[in-house]
Amino acid sequence: MPGNIGDFKELVKNSNGLFVDKSLFIQEIIDSQTDPLLITRPRRWGKTINMNMLFYFFVHGEQLIGMGKSTEFIKQCNDLFAELNIFKTNANSELAKIYMRQYPVIFTSFALSGDDSSKDDITKPDWIKIKGLIVGRIAELFSDFNYIAQNLKDRIDNKFYEDLAKKIGKEEEVLNCKLSDIDKKKIRDEIVINKENYQEQQELEKFYRLSRGKPEDDAELSDSINFLAQLLCKFHNKPVYILVDEYDSLINKYFDHQEILNELTKTFSGIFSAFAKPVGMMNDHIQKVMFTGILRVAKANIFSGLNNLQECTVLDERFSKYYGFTPDELGVLLKKANKIESIKEVEDWYNGYKMGAETIYNPWSVMQFINTGKLFPHWVDTANREIIKDIVLNNKGHAINKLLRDIIKNGIDGATVSVNAKKSVSVEDLKNPKSIWSFLIHTGYLTVTAFKFDEEFGAFNCDVKIPNVEVKTIYNSIIRDWLQEVAAIQRAITNLFDKNYEAFADNLQQMLEKRYDSALFARGGNSVEEVYHSLLLAELNKDTSVERYALLPEECTGDGRADILFVDKTNKIFIPIELKRTTSGTDCSLKKGAEEAVNQAIDERYGDDEKYKLYTKRPAVGINFHGMDIALMVEGMEEKDIIVRKMKRKHDISNAVSVKKSKAEKKDSPVPGEPVASQHTGLYFSPQKTDVYDIDDSDEAKPEATSSRGPGCATPSPPVS
Repeated sequence: MPGNIGDFKELVKNSNGLFVDKSLFIQEIIDSQTDPLLITRPRRWGKTINMNMLFYFFVHGEQLIGMGKSTEFIKQCNDLFAELNIFKTNANSELAKIYMRQYPVIFTSFALSGDDSSKDDITKPDWIKIKGLIVGRIAELFSDFNYIAQNLKDRIDNKFYEDLAKKIGKEEEVLNCKLSDIDKKKIRDEIVINKENYQEQQELEKFYRLSRGKPEDDAELSDSINFLAQLLCKFHNKPVYILVDEYDSLINKYFDHQEILNELTKTFSGIFSAFAKPVGMMNDHIQKVMFTGILRVAKANIFSGLNNLQECTVLDERFSKYYGFTPDELGVLLKKANKIESIKEVEDWYNGYKMGAETIYNPWSVMQFINTGKLFPHWVDTANREIIKDIVLNNKGHAINKLLRDIIKNGIDGATVSVNAKKSVSVEDLKNPKSIWSFLIHTGYLTVTAFKFDEEFGAFNCDVKIPNVEVKTIYNSIIRDWLQEVAAIQRAITNLFDKNYEAFADNLQQMLEKRYDSALFARGGNSVEEVYHSLLLAELNKDTSVERYALLPEECTGDGRADILFVDKTNKIFIPIELKRTTSGTDCSLKKGAEEAVNQAIDERYGDDEKYKLYTKRPAVGINFHGMDIALMVEGMEEKDIIVRKMKRKHDISNAVSVKKSKAEKKDSPVPGEPVASQHTGLYFSPQKTDVYDIDDSDEAKPEATSSRGPGCATPSPPVS
């Protein structure tokens, strides 16, 4: 049972007896209705291996021959299920004989890597490249069926010769290739047969376009899989099984890029809706359609019009025992692997999941433990922690903050927390804090111990907790990293309000250098200035002193709009901050931009409003950026005193770099005795959407009202309530 095998045949062949038989899953698929089926499970929970098993069971023998598989390979496929549960009872055996090796199968996965152009500018991934990956995957799929193209060519030739024989009235001679020279000349000179009129010729040309990754248009791309199913049905004279694995991979990757998400939704909706039809509308050339993924992407509208889609999630009992290991299966595995003495530790580390009525162990981690002998966060170690970190930390409701803290505090053995969750969760909904429960449940970061459906709210009321030690490690890691970041940011804010501007400039430059990729700032244009604006807000918002500080971005004040008004509510002080970005990294250019920023704040009279009369206005601060270099000027500062801080270039780094790095790391660690608060800032900021939400004691966060002062200008109000 090697942990990295995703091919069912290889898994059975190389399992050395460490194999959990889930073949009765095939029986349930056969017995299921003809409506398209969607099964969602967390990452690495057996989705791909089960789809692969279905492929090997249903795939037509002639398809394997056409795909160029050897006689030995086909024999192995025929023997693959002989000793498995699907053949161990007479009823199952008879049914299996009817279905096994009888259907053409289209099996594809959209678990694509995504667009690497985001390394150059994470704010603008390239849709053309992403679409190219999808088109490329379709082309790979068609290349497996070249025997279909050959069949089309043979049919075209046969049709041509039949038409030719009818034209010259010498059918026997044509078919036996015994034409005289006179007849051949007559054919060349007089007889025209246009193959383009043949349906087979049109199908062949379409097949070639798709197999070469050059669909004629978006409509042809949308029809690609459905078109292939039509060809397979016609060739094999049997309807087709269509298995689509990881349908939502790219959608989950780009959930926070709305333009890309819209294009992905449109593209996949076109492809899937062409062949995934409900009962009564199912195409005759399709036997069954099945999707797997992590989330049921509701609002992405990928399954538009498919009202009868059968959904099976972690909240459903159906199919629950076929994904992950039951307690009995775990015991058998550990006993065969001579690790039964570790069962208690394995239970603590990888148990805790409730799928429907079944208690389930994380299959990936159990397999890795058996292979390595190490109790380690194997599954969590494969995760993208950033999205989890973002969801856990960056939300705007006090009630949600409290529930998260309670869940983390209660841990594995403590009391559960009651939350509302849905079977369907849209990636777009992740921007709504109330949807994080659905996401964390469906992705395996929380488990449900009990639930009931609430008809009034159309959601499930779920008792949830952290499932096991493995998952707890990611929460601990996130909180630990976050506390270190908060400690560093608190020092920066303290330095700013204590007028330690040199230290604040050091803090700010180090934040840029340590936490962000220089490629983020590499491209030109006004958008880069917006990136600096967003990052500074995001960093300063990590401070948790809800009662003390407020960040007011794009504040309408004086005769203009300040980039930031930073308010110390306790001491009733505010600082106008203006940001600039320069295309040159020279000290002169950096200083000039900082001076321009300060002059703009003075000229536009930032903070000179009646609503700020109860607050003391500090001198304006201007910050100019170039890459990871900064210049900082304070109102009243002479030009010679402007502070410049630059990123250490490679040629500046000596052999003492490790010592310097050690010191820098210590700066980011919490200082003994320094207060580190445990709840988030009272403002929420999203780089994609610059609305500011001021949190009150309720769970709802309301956007500021828009006034007649201009787009996005809030109705004048004091910076504190």
